[in-house]
Amino acid sequence: FERGNARAALAEVKSALIEDPDLADARQLAGRIHLHMGAYADAVKELRRAQALGLGSPQLDVELATALLRDGKPDAVLALLGTSSLEARNPAEALALRGSAQRLRGEAALAARDFEAALQNDVRNVRALRGLARLA
Repeated sequence: FERGNARAALAEVKSALIEDPDLADARQLAGRIHLHMGAYADAVKELRRAQALGLGSPQLDVELATALLRDGKPDAVLALLGTSSLEARNPAEALALRGSAQRLRGEAALAARDFEAALQNDVRNVRALRGLARLA
Protein backbone atom coordinates (compact mmCIF):
# COMPACT_ATOMS: atom_id res chain seq x y z
CA PHE A 1 0.00 0.00 0.00
CA GLU A 2 2.97 2.29 0.61
CA ARG A 3 3.90 1.76 -3.04
CA GLY A 4 0.80 3.59 -4.18
CA ASN A 5 -1.76 0.92 -4.97
CA ALA A 6 -4.19 1.40 -2.10
CA ARG A 7 -7.16 -0.19 -3.86
CA ALA A 8 -5.27 -3.42 -4.53
CA ALA A 9 -3.97 -3.48 -0.96
CA LEU A 10 -7.48 -2.97 0.39
CA ALA A 11 -8.78 -5.81 -1.76
CA GLU A 12 -6.08 -8.11 -0.35
CA VAL A 13 -6.85 -7.10 3.23
CA LYS A 14 -10.58 -7.60 2.69
CA SER A 15 -9.89 -11.08 1.29
CA ALA A 16 -7.97 -11.93 4.45
CA LEU A 17 -10.83 -10.58 6.56
CA ILE A 18 -13.35 -12.73 4.71
CA GLU A 19 -11.33 -15.77 5.77
CA ASP A 20 -10.89 -14.54 9.34
CA PRO A 21 -12.90 -11.46 10.37
CA ASP A 22 -11.18 -11.36 13.78
CA LEU A 23 -7.74 -10.34 12.48
CA ALA A 24 -7.27 -7.13 14.46
CA ASP A 25 -4.07 -6.14 12.64
CA ALA A 26 -5.83 -6.54 9.29
CA ARG A 27 -8.69 -4.37 10.57
CA GLN A 28 -6.19 -1.68 11.54
CA LEU A 29 -4.51 -1.91 8.13
CA ALA A 30 -7.91 -1.66 6.40
CA GLY A 31 -8.66 1.42 8.50
CA ARG A 32 -5.29 2.94 7.62
CA ILE A 33 -5.90 2.34 3.90
CA HIS A 34 -9.41 3.83 4.10
CA LEU A 35 -7.93 6.86 5.86
CA HIS A 36 -5.33 7.22 3.11
CA MET A 37 -8.06 6.98 0.47
CA GLY A 38 -10.27 9.59 2.16
CA ALA A 39 -13.00 7.15 3.19
CA TYR A 40 -13.11 8.44 6.76
CA ALA A 41 -16.30 6.78 7.98
CA ASP A 42 -15.02 3.41 6.74
CA ALA A 43 -11.68 4.09 8.43
CA VAL A 44 -13.44 4.81 11.73
CA LYS A 45 -15.47 1.60 11.40
CA GLU A 46 -12.43 -0.60 10.78
CA LEU A 47 -10.26 1.05 13.43
CA ARG A 48 -13.02 0.70 16.03
CA ARG A 49 -13.36 -2.97 15.09
CA ALA A 50 -9.61 -3.41 15.61
CA GLN A 51 -10.00 -1.89 19.07
CA ALA A 52 -12.98 -4.13 19.84
CA LEU A 53 -10.84 -7.13 18.90
CA GLY A 54 -8.35 -6.14 21.58
CA LEU A 55 -5.81 -4.18 19.59
CA GLY A 56 -4.61 -1.12 21.41
CA SER A 57 -1.66 1.10 20.65
CA PRO A 58 -0.83 4.78 20.50
CA GLN A 59 -0.63 4.49 16.69
CA LEU A 60 -4.14 3.06 16.53
CA ASP A 61 -5.40 5.89 18.74
CA VAL A 62 -3.77 8.49 16.48
CA GLU A 63 -5.22 6.87 13.35
CA LEU A 64 -8.69 6.66 14.87
CA ALA A 65 -8.57 10.24 16.14
CA THR A 66 -7.39 11.45 12.73
CA ALA A 67 -10.22 9.58 10.98
CA LEU A 68 -12.75 11.02 13.42
CA LEU A 69 -11.42 14.54 12.89
CA ARG A 70 -11.56 14.21 9.12
CA ASP A 71 -15.06 12.79 9.44
CA GLY A 72 -16.09 15.93 11.34
CA LYS A 73 -16.52 14.35 14.78
CA PRO A 74 -14.49 16.46 17.22
CA ASP A 75 -16.52 15.41 20.27
CA ALA A 76 -15.71 11.76 19.52
CA VAL A 77 -12.02 12.68 19.39
CA LEU A 78 -12.21 14.33 22.79
CA ALA A 79 -13.99 11.27 24.19
CA LEU A 80 -11.35 8.97 22.69
CA LEU A 81 -8.53 11.02 24.18
CA GLY A 82 -10.23 10.82 27.56
CA THR A 83 -10.03 7.02 27.54
CA SER A 84 -6.76 6.56 25.65
CA SER A 85 -3.25 6.05 26.99
CA LEU A 86 -1.95 8.29 24.20
CA GLU A 87 -1.52 11.30 26.49
CA ALA A 88 0.89 9.38 28.71
CA ARG A 89 2.79 7.83 25.80
CA ASN A 90 2.85 10.75 23.36
CA PRO A 91 1.66 13.93 25.09
CA ALA A 92 2.53 16.23 22.20
CA GLU A 93 0.40 14.28 19.72
CA ALA A 94 -2.47 13.96 22.21
CA LEU A 95 -2.44 17.71 22.83
CA ALA A 96 -2.27 18.45 19.10
CA LEU A 97 -5.22 16.13 18.46
CA ARG A 98 -7.16 17.80 21.26
CA GLY A 99 -6.32 21.19 19.75
CA SER A 100 -7.55 20.03 16.35
CA ALA A 101 -10.81 18.86 17.89
CA GLN A 102 -11.23 22.17 19.74
CA ARG A 103 -10.57 24.07 16.50
CA LEU A 104 -13.29 22.07 14.73
CA ARG A 105 -15.66 22.91 17.58
CA GLY A 106 -14.93 26.63 17.07
CA GLU A 107 -13.02 26.93 20.36
CA ALA A 108 -10.04 28.88 18.99
CA ALA A 109 -8.60 29.90 22.37
CA LEU A 110 -8.66 26.34 23.71
CA ALA A 111 -7.22 25.04 20.46
CA ALA A 112 -4.36 27.56 20.55
CA ARG A 113 -3.59 26.60 24.15
CA ASP A 114 -3.42 22.91 23.27
CA PHE A 115 -1.31 23.49 20.16
CA GLU A 116 1.15 25.63 22.13
CA ALA A 117 1.34 22.99 24.88
CA ALA A 118 1.99 20.34 22.23
CA LEU A 119 4.86 22.40 20.86
CA GLN A 120 6.34 22.73 24.33
CA ASN A 121 6.55 18.92 24.35
CA ASP A 122 7.75 18.61 20.75
CA VAL A 123 8.72 21.74 18.83
CA ARG A 124 8.44 19.83 15.55
CA ASN A 125 4.93 18.45 15.99
CA VAL A 126 3.47 18.96 12.54
CA ARG A 127 -0.17 18.72 13.62
CA ALA A 128 0.32 21.48 16.21
CA LEU A 129 2.24 23.69 13.77
CA ARG A 130 -0.48 23.30 11.14
CA GLY A 131 -3.18 23.88 13.72
CA LEU A 132 -1.64 27.18 14.85
CA ALA A 133 -1.24 28.24 11.23
CA ARG A 134 -4.91 27.53 10.57
CA LEU A 135 -5.89 29.63 13.56
CA ALA A 136 -3.86 32.62 12.35
